Amino acid sequence: MENTIIGNQYQVVRKLATGGMGELFVANQFGEFNYQRQVVIKRLHPELATDRLHRGLFIQEAVLSGCFHHPNLVHVHGITEDEHGLYMVMEYIAGRDLMGLVRAAIARRSFLPLEHALCIIAQIGEGLQAVHSLTDSRGRPLNLVHRDVTPSNILITQEGLAKLVDFGVARVQGQGPTGGDPAVDEADIIAGKINYMAPEMLAGGKIDHRVDLFGLGVILYELVLGRRLFRGTPAEAREAILTRPIPLPSVVKPGIDPDLEKILLKAVEKKPEHRYQSAAELVAALEGYAVERRIPFSRLRLAGYLQKFNQAARAPDAEEAAGAEGAQASEWDGVQLDFDQGFGDGWGRSGAEGIQVAENSLPDLDDEEWLELMGSPEKLAERKRSRPVFVVREGTLPKAASPTGPAAAYEPEELPAAAWVPEGAGSPVEAAAPDARTPGWGPAAWIALALAVGVAGFALAKIL
Repeated sequence: MENTIIGNQYQVVRKLATGGMGELFVANQFGEFNYQRQVVIKRLHPELATDRLHRGLFIQEAVLSGCFHHPNLVHVHGITEDEHGLYMVMEYIAGRDLMGLVRAAIARRSFLPLEHALCIIAQIGEGLQAVHSLTDSRGRPLNLVHRDVTPSNILITQEGLAKLVDFGVARVQGQGPTGGDPAVDEADIIAGKINYMAPEMLAGGKIDHRVDLFGLGVILYELVLGRRLFRGTPAEAREAILTRPIPLPSVVKPGIDPDLEKILLKAVEKKPEHRYQSAAELVAALEGYAVERRIPFSRLRLAGYLQKFNQAARAPDAEEAAGAEGAQASEWDGVQLDFDQGFGDGWGRSGAEGIQVAENSLPDLDDEEWLELMGSPEKLAERKRSRPVFVVREGTLPKAASPTGPAAAYEPEELPAAAWVPEGAGSPVEAAAPDARTPGWGPAAWIALALAVGVAGFALAKIL
């Protein structure tokens, strides 16, 4: 695909990533008078070209992102279709995702400083406020919900700018700018990563913009305390979100500022009516706290912090210095001791995703696992087939049920792994996992029967 010319003005430089819905490429855009800039081209997988739902979601993502005019939101320059299918042209963001930033800090025996954590969350909060306030051409609210606010969908540029990306599973209530494709409007599958899902999403209740605030609140809680909030298997994370109380920040990290603790607890409040009611309200709380405590968070200070990683990467012995116990730790201005050093291990790996949105069919992997899977389509397909798949349908919450009730009341429907088999990848029957509810004997029962018949035959032969 390298050096391929697309649309007579884009020359592909290299492949950036592969997702379930499409592939991303870095490309150079050329124009008259030596005009040139780098962009990202996202192309829908050819096998999904005839799938109405995926086409609709792809088009919706492009059109919605094209409506954004905010520095903290990814922008799409356009979408078109050629002989190879649909593709969109997106802005090129040079930086790293939030998960990668925290892992890089932990590798240097440090953690993200509070001022930078507040800066990142405040910026994403401003972006979410723009998302939730978006209107159509007549000024009617679109009630847009991102539905997948997670660390892997937050990118930090070298200039200290935090951007919310990936609106592939966003939901627009009512007819949106895409024209209200029924295939998209009627899709009742909620996709995302369980570790950051609001209780009302997991319980199948009615959702609104406050589910995005819960996801952002979980990230804030984790960055401030240096501890994961909901971790473990998908079932364990789901049970914790639905049934277990939120651990008090003052218990997790004794000595935390009581005012900051109040902000954290309100941000992850399980009942939507007790949560922050808008992203602007959360941002105002963070900014007010920073002013009162004289915490000088700013985008420029965050950019200066990021530059240290670049300088360390250019140093010849950067990795050895980072691995040495306590080596130059004071240079990083982070939390040196009071954080979970296994914080980055499995961050997001335990997420289970919605069945119909293939782009989110993989959890967040560490770099080695991701590169291994991206370099092998066979391993990627096998990974998708082996993952547990959960379906959550909005509006199916029983009237008498409570989101904080027993987990058994909200048991997710587990679908066969064959649902992940892409078109042309083989027979779904061959890839399907056996259904535990199907009557019949398993391998152990057949082996026992064979042994019993053999013993009986041997005894009968001796008698005769």
